[in-house]
Amino acid sequence: VSSSSGGGGAGGENSTTPSLPDPRHPPPPSPSPSLAVSAPPPVPAPPATSPTPPPRPGRPRSPAAAMLDVSKWPLFSLLGAKETAAVRQACVFGTSANEAVYVTHNNEFAVIGLNCSNCLGTGDSLSTIVPKTLDVLRGKKVASFSYGSGPHVLLATEGGELYVWGHNGYSQLGNGSTNQCGAPSLITTNLQGKRVR
Repeated sequence: VSSSSGGGGAGGENSTTPSLPDPRHPPPPSPSPSLAVSAPPPVPAPPATSPTPPPRPGRPRSPAAAMLDVSKWPLFSLLGAKETAAVRQACVFGTSANEAVYVTHNNEFAVIGLNCSNCLGTGDSLSTIVPKTLDVLRGKKVASFSYGSGPHVLLATEGGELYVWGHNGYSQLGNGSTNQCGAPSLITTNLQGKRVR
């Protein structure tokens, strides 16, 4: 080991005394301890897709014009090309866009994803990477659907019925309780004789 008073070589390479940084070439910044330990920031979820508007009266709509492009959502990469092309309307939600509900051109309502708070309406709390159709909605013509916090889902049929399911900690489902609803439930309270659009 060389002493601090010796020649020590160029730039102090062999010296035990730390050399001062050259102001013309400052050293790279040292990593912050919080950055070295923390996880990468979450990727923001893409904006929800808007539903396909209904066709104008008197103008038939071609299948190509009615096709909804859901390929930008990683969750839909689990579907085949034929299944993806059949999607008419979709709603993607969840903290990482990891849950989706959708309706096909044949009016089949299907769900896929994490199933947080029973938001998929499958009757259980199991997640699924294979699309599941909801039997209670079979044969119903879906007019619109949406999700809210928790998450929970509301679905209106063309016949004016309102179905709800999912998180219900604040009675947001409108069914008179705060219990989660694991499967689509028809809301009739205060809607007798009224049509939901």
